Amino acid sequence: MASKGIFFGGRNIVKPGVYATVDASAMVPVRLGAANTIGVIGIASGSTPRTITPVLSPVDARALLRGGVLADIIDLMYDPSPDVPGAGDVHFYRLNAAIRSVLTLQEVGLTNVITLTSQDYGVWTNQIRAKIEAGSTTGKKITLNNVLTTVYEVGDNLGSAFTINYVGSKFAAQLIITKVGDVATTIQLQTKANSGGDPWVTEVTQSLTVSALSTLGQFVAFLNGLGNFVTSAVGNSQMPTAYLDAVAGQDIKSAPYTASALIGSIVHWVNSNSSLATAARVTSATAAPANLAFTFLQGGSEGAVPSNGDWQTALDAFAQDDVSFIFVCSEDAAVHAMALAHCNAQSDVKARRERITVVGGSWGETTAQAVARAGAMADRRAVLCYPGLKRVNLFSGLVDQLSPMYTAACVCGMAGGLNPEVPLTFKGIRCNGLETVLSQTDIETLLNYGVLAIEQVPSQGIFRIVQGITTYLQDNNTVWRKIAGIRIADYLSRTIRDALDPYIGRIGDKRTVTSILNRTVSVLGAQTRGPANQAGVLTTGTDLQGNFEPAFKNVRAVYDGQELVSISYECHPVGEISYVTVVAGLTPTMIVEQV
Repeated sequence: MASKGIFFGGRNIVKPGVYATVDASAMVPVRLGAANTIGVIGIASGSTPRTITPVLSPVDARALLRGGVLADIIDLMYDPSPDVPGAGDVHFYRLNAAIRSVLTLQEVGLTNVITLTSQDYGVWTNQIRAKIEAGSTTGKKITLNNVLTTVYEVGDNLGSAFTINYVGSKFAAQLIITKVGDVATTIQLQTKANSGGDPWVTEVTQSLTVSALSTLGQFVAFLNGLGNFVTSAVGNSQMPTAYLDAVAGQDIKSAPYTASALIGSIVHWVNSNSSLATAARVTSATAAPANLAFTFLQGGSEGAVPSNGDWQTALDAFAQDDVSFIFVCSEDAAVHAMALAHCNAQSDVKARRERITVVGGSWGETTAQAVARAGAMADRRAVLCYPGLKRVNLFSGLVDQLSPMYTAACVCGMAGGLNPEVPLTFKGIRCNGLETVLSQTDIETLLNYGVLAIEQVPSQGIFRIVQGITTYLQDNNTVWRKIAGIRIADYLSRTIRDALDPYIGRIGDKRTVTSILNRTVSVLGAQTRGPANQAGVLTTGTDLQGNFEPAFKNVRAVYDGQELVSISYECHPVGEISYVTVVAGLTPTMIVEQV
């Protein structure tokens, strides 16, 4: 039985009334900047596979990815914490080599004429179906339908292209459209002065391959400008003239003639209007497709299970993308090692694309296993998170058990939403519980061995990052050991490099070297925090004698007289307050009483 009423807000409504919903997708904060861009690799149910795709909101990401681990991870990155904003600019890479679904339309004689191919990739595209029937007044009608969302796309009265009628004084006139292969290339308009054996005289021979006549609208305007030919577009004026059907000596004097694009008009409509599929003419096909009851496209699949080689290919793709974080949606230590190797290679002085990776292991791992994972990495460009989270799924309403990999997604999203100098230490993480409640001993063990730990604070009813650290273990260097420290170092390198890049290729003289020096000072000054500048990665202070210490000093530019300018400077990056000690001095006091 056909549905009654309307479809609104994801529901079929039959009872008359006023119904309302809210679209708050535009209220998602958008935070831009290469220094905070996150590159994410994982398996998803939708979107183009093995291509880097940028998004600026979870709404955009979910619409493209439809589902899968990659979509879930990005959701967490955009909503990681009650204290700080989530990710801004995310570039994702769908790892699985998903395949599109296909349906071939045939004419009455069962010859293939049009191939319909889903726009998206994956199993879900097998839920797209197509129907062909007679047009409401002429030609054909095509309907495309996604049964998962009840989206219907309808193209009606497809087939006719334009009408033409010769209204001049000659005895006869005819139209010729010549095709080369499947492409209409030339039009001829011929007339005959008298009946009998008079020859046809060509009035017009015009190539259709020129850009000025590439669309039906342009072509009709051209014909109307000739005089003696009355022409009007019946089909879409934007349809390419290359899609016209061949015409051989067609009378256009005795009555108006309607030229056709039996296949081309359907192909053009689908490719111009459908969000579900694309269409292509089968080589040498000429007839319109036969009527067809709703038939599903077939063959859509998720492809083979990704291999380590596929992960490496994805990481290699990000070598050309300017991101500051790499996140692999995997709990596999081997994949984590590949991500770390990628980050170190891209952070090399020659590659100039500094980045770090944030990872997590499997549900059920112990503190000792987390420590072992961190020890295997032991690098300033890797962050390992532990333990897993319990969090209400906004789609199902159930509490999901999320492995430390998902904890890492929250941490990565938090870092991606903050300026480089802002520490993650003691920042809240959004969840409803932890996989395991860590003791003081557990936490200190994890921190000592380079694991970013999440703790529960019962007295405050919150969950938070204990300390924002990397897996660096060589020494207690607070720049390399802290996420904020390595991010400040990377940010300074990027900022100075970008500022001085325009000087490459300039004349090497005193004026240019002075300009380079001044530009460096200007950039460092802009990064100095103070009353008039609440952002920045550098701070003023005092020296050992208690004298004022500038945020940067000893800026020097040296030109070797040939091709090298060397810049050097000292600066004071902001730190992180991780500990506050309080010493209470207890001293006796005399008490004297008397009456």
